Amino acid sequence: MMREAKKSFDKENRVYENWSDFEWQLIRGIDAGYSLSDLNSDLEELQYNFAEFLNDIVSVDILKEINYYASEAKSASAMTLFKDFLGDLSKEDLARISFAKQGKDYEDQNGINHYTLFNWTFLNFNYTMIFDNFINLNKSIYDTRPHMSAHTNLTFHPDPNNFRVKKYVKESGFPIDSKVFFSSYLVSSINHPHGLKEIPSSMLFGFSNVNQLSKKFKDSEVKNFLKPYWFQGTTKYQRLLNNADLFIIFGMSLGATDSWWWYNVTQQLLKNQSKELIVYYYYEPGGQIDCKKIVLEKLIKCLTCEQVQRLYELTNNIVREQILEIEDKKRSIIEALKAKVFVVPFNDSTELKICKF
Repeated sequence: MMREAKKSFDKENRVYENWSDFEWQLIRGIDAGYSLSDLNSDLEELQYNFAEFLNDIVSVDILKEINYYASEAKSASAMTLFKDFLGDLSKEDLARISFAKQGKDYEDQNGINHYTLFNWTFLNFNYTMIFDNFINLNKSIYDTRPHMSAHTNLTFHPDPNNFRVKKYVKESGFPIDSKVFFSSYLVSSINHPHGLKEIPSSMLFGFSNVNQLSKKFKDSEVKNFLKPYWFQGTTKYQRLLNNADLFIIFGMSLGATDSWWWYNVTQQLLKNQSKELIVYYYYEPGGQIDCKKIVLEKLIKCLTCEQVQRLYELTNNIVREQILEIEDKKRSIIEALKAKVFVVPFNDSTELKICKF
C-alpha cells in the first residue's frame, strides 16, 4: 500500500501526483491488514523519498522569489500581514470580532491600544521553509527599535479599510481624515510541529487517533503512526493554545488526520468567552457556496472524532448512546461557534492582507 505512495515520488520519472494522499493510503493499509512493521519500514523510506521530492521543488530560486515578495516588493507583504490582517475581514465581521475592539487605555487588557504587544507564534505544518522565508522579519522591512524615544516597533491598523473610522475617532481623538493606527510591539516565532525536510526522519505522516481506523487498535500498537504522540501535543503545545487570544488558520484543509489540533482549538473557543478564530477558506471561483457552514461542519467533524476517542479511552467501550449524545450536541455547538469563528473566503483572484503574492 505505502509502496504505491513511494512510487509517486520517483525522482527519475518525475512522477509527483497524489502526494497528499498517502496518509489515507496508510490508514487503508492498516485497515486492510498489512503488516504494521512493513508499513513502518515503508513509511521511513517514504520520508526520504518525499524529502528528495521537496528538495527538487523548493529551489534557491523559489526562496529568492519568496523573499522578494516578502520584503523588497513595494507591498512589503510580511509587514502587511502583521499590520493589516484585520483588513481581510468583512465590515460585518470586523464589527463583531472582539479582538479588534479598542481598550479604554494602554493598560486595558480587554482591548487593543497603543503599546499593545502582538506576540505571534506560527505553527507551520509544511515541511519546507517557504513560509519561514516569507514571514522572516529581515532588516529590509523591520527594525527592532525604529524610534529613539520609544521601544515600539509596529504600526498596527485595527481598521485597515476604514470601516469604523468614526468610532475610533470618537474614542481616540484621531482626526477624521486619518487612518487609525496604534504604536505597538511586535515579536514573532515559528515552529514546525510535523518536522522539516532538512531532517527527513522528523517528518510526521499518519493520523490523529486510533478511532480513525476501522479496526480496533491500542495506541501502543500503532504509535509509530500517531502524529500527536510524536509532536507531543499536550506537552509542547497545549500551553501555547491556552495562552492564545486569536487563532488564524491559513492554507490548511481542516482534515481529520490532524483533528488533534482542530479539537483543541475548538475546545478553546467553547471554554473561553474572549477567544476567536479566523479561517481562510479557499474556494473555486464561479460557485455559490456557504464557506462558513463548511468550516463549521469540518470543525464539528474533528471535534466529534476526538470526543469519541476520549470516550474509548475512558470506558474502553464506545456505547452507542454516548455517541448519539455527542451527535445531539452538534447543533448547540455550531450555534456557539458561529459567534466565535470568522471565515475569509478567497481564491486566486482575491487580494489578501495576510499573504499578498
